[in-house]
Amino acid sequence: MKDRYVFNIPGDPIRIFKTGDRGRQTFDTYMENKLRYIVTLELQYENENIITSPIEAIFKFFLPRSHKYRQRRVSLIKLFEFANYVSEGVIYKKDCFLYNVTLFKEYSNDPHTEIVIIPIKNIKGGTNEFKGPKNYKNKKSYHS
Repeated sequence: MKDRYVFNIPGDPIRIFKTGDRGRQTFDTYMENKLRYIVTLELQYENENIITSPIEAIFKFFLPRSHKYRQRRVSLIKLFEFANYVSEGVIYKKDCFLYNVTLFKEYSNDPHTEIVIIPIKNIKGGTNEFKGPKNYKNKKSYHS
């Protein structure tokens, strides 16, 4: 396992949308974008094992310099939700603990998304498994 994984997804960063509803039939409004992200991530990940340890993630979104994006005020959280949703199951396990997440949004002439994943090997005890908070097993209140 590497110390750091860096992924670069070309094209405009995508924000998450709700699924549409046409009568009784639901459809996924961003299916094509999801597939493009997944294929790009899988090609760059080089078929390594899915990360199951806690991770630190850095998401950098470079939006195109146009009035369209600046007037709409694209939400950083919506951009993160989509990138995280697509990365789960490809890079890291769906139940993986995100220890620290850093988000950046910038305007650029070259729109793309950069994802940096840093697996955390040792947390307090020096083991590779995350044990959870101190009082997790006893289910005591954290405020007492």
